[in-house]
Amino acid sequence: MGVILLLMTILGAACATVALAFAIFTKRTGFRNSVVVGAIAWCVLYAIALVGLSFLSEPSTIAMNQPKVFCGFYIDCHLHASVTDVRKSKSIGNLTARGEFNVVTVRVFSDARDPSISMRLLEPSARVLDGRGLIHQRDTEAEKLLPSATVSLDQDVKTNEPFEKEIVFDLPDDAFAARLDISEAYGIDKFIEAILIGDEDSLWHARKYLSLEKNNPKL
Repeated sequence: MGVILLLMTILGAACATVALAFAIFTKRTGFRNSVVVGAIAWCVLYAIALVGLSFLSEPSTIAMNQPKVFCGFYIDCHLHASVTDVRKSKSIGNLTARGEFNVVTVRVFSDARDPSISMRLLEPSARVLDGRGLIHQRDTEAEKLLPSATVSLDQDVKTNEPFEKEIVFDLPDDAFAARLDISEAYGIDKFIEAILIGDEDSLWHARKYLSLEKNNPKL
């Protein structure tokens, strides 16, 4: 529905521009005012729907081994990512954690019908949010010391050819309710999703997280 409304808005803006130019050229003041009022009214209603649905949305946490879905071009939702394991250690190689290293195994897979099609996450980012609301970024130096160092979250994936990548977070010893936030998209995609009604990446919309706690039910 969000995609349809956005397309209607773009098409309406194009039609309004043409109509406004025609009204100005033919000096039809009444028609011009109607076009302006109509365009403003639509934009206001769209903004209300965008912000309203975002504020009504609630964050959710997906249990371990359950997938989060990513939709390419907002239609073909074939890419998935899930957390399959979390192990903890005070050290990795010659590196010692300030708190405790959480090595998170992320599985990326596709369920596209055509097994010859390669897909990938677009400039994916991953961070951890803990129960206190603190955000923790990846420890890329520690990741270089792991067996999956050559694997990238944005590498190509085909149906029946999933891959796993270990990503590392140095979390405080007292961290709790840690959950992984993975997002993707770049450039114009980020802008479009920011104004797409009901999209997880739209303005102020609640996030869908991946749990880092074993045996945690889906919330």
